[in-house]
Amino acid sequence: MGPQQPEPAAVAWASRVETEPSVEGGMNVGFIENGDYLKVKGVAFGDGPS
Repeated sequence: MGPQQPEPAAVAWASRVETEPSVEGGMNVGFIENGDYLKVKGVAFGDGPS
């Protein structure tokens, strides 16, 4: 069994971050620097990091 894909989420708001297409499909968030932020909604983190 491969890694589980997260449920789709929506960016609620962001400041000074950029996105780029992911080779796996969807989008990556990157170019984050000190003071930047991103808030998402509709995310279920389950049991947390594995």
